Amino acid sequence: MNPLASTADLLDLQELDLRIDQLLDERASLPELESYRSTHASLAEATTRQDALTEQLQMANRELDKTEGEAQILRAKLESVQVQMYSGGASAKEVQHLGMEVDQIKGQIATIEDAELEVMERIEELEPELEAVTSRAAELTEEKDRLEAIIKEAWKGIDAELARKEARKAEEVKGIDPVVLDPYEKLRESKGGRAVGPLEDGNVCGSCHVAMSTAEAHALRKEGLPRCPHCGRLIAL
Repeated sequence: MNPLASTADLLDLQELDLRIDQLLDERASLPELESYRSTHASLAEATTRQDALTEQLQMANRELDKTEGEAQILRAKLESVQVQMYSGGASAKEVQHLGMEVDQIKGQIATIEDAELEVMERIEELEPELEAVTSRAAELTEEKDRLEAIIKEAWKGIDAELARKEARKAEEVKGIDPVVLDPYEKLRESKGGRAVGPLEDGNVCGSCHVAMSTAEAHALRKEGLPRCPHCGRLIAL
């Protein structure tokens, strides 16, 4: 194949590549993607807080159960000591000793009841906060699922067109000489996706739109791989 003659085939290939680039950009820049990422981050934060609050509430409830159990034991002990104290038959010294024990137990009960009150207040604060965070997490989950469905549907259409374009490109490159194709691919990377342009009006580069001199235009037609002397892109003749 004559490389010079095949440079014209690059224009169609470039249009395919530009459309493929556009589709990839559309895929990566769907407006819902940013919302999805933001929602996902907020959900992760809410879930972390939800887990922390759940653990704190469980610990508080276990602490409350423990103090309530300790208080019950002390109340039973208090009742037993008071029975001994008032049942009669005890000496004055024993009654005095039992009275001191009653005061001690009452003090212990008061301390535990204060602790119970603190735990109950903590639970009263944690429960509504956990309920609010749980509700927020549910809302964020619903929104994330909604956005994910939109994104998947959009990607489905984009990916279908991408597959068609890629298949068409695979067929087109079969007919293009590698001597032309390789520099085309390298130029695409360095020239923003536009590696080739037509020759317009006999001496104007269709890529950079700069007019060539008569000598430059004449020399261009003799090159094996004609390139614009100004922008360096390939020229399709």
